[in-house]
Parts: sequence; structure tokens; C-alpha cells
Amino acid sequence: MKSKSEGSTYSVSQPKFHTTITISPLHLALPVVELMGEFSLQPKISLAAIGGIGSYMDFSIVELGGQFNYYLIGDFDQGMQGGVELLYETSEKFN
Repeated sequence: MKSKSEGSTYSVSQPKFHTTITISPLHLALPVVELMGEFSLQPKISLAAIGGIGSYMDFSIVELGGQFNYYLIGDFDQGMQGGVELLYETSEKFN
């Protein structure tokens, strides 16, 4: 979309993607499966939901959380983000 402001023309690009689903390969070594779904609200702002489940030794592990991200460089399609993550993790010993 192009817009004209005081004699100059600039371009505002919309992201190509609006959702990403990722898996954490490091957690698989425990073995715990952690998935994250990130959703673009604006080209430079996104929210993410995080969930994980698995076991380690004699413990069951559950993770739930979320992220707020702002893209400092680039945008949701390709960029570097900074943000805040809130994560709840719990473990319980098997009987």
C-alpha cells in the first residue's frame, strides 16, 4: 500500500505470514515436547502461546506460558525481536 505525505511517497508493507508454529529441539533431549504458536498483531508486534509436556527421570513436566514481542529490526516475516515471556513450569514425581 502506498501513501503520499507532504510530497513524499513511502511504502508500508504488510507481513506475508501471520502465524508461526515452532518446536524447541533442545527440550527433546529430556524428552519434553515444547510448542509455541506466535501470532502477528501488527507488522512489528506479536503474541505467542507456549505449551510443553513430557518427562525426565521420575518426573512429569508441564509448561504453559506466553510472550509479547516487539520487532526491533525488521518485522514479523524476518527480524530481530525483543520482548517479555511469562512461563509456568511444574513437575511431579511419578508414584
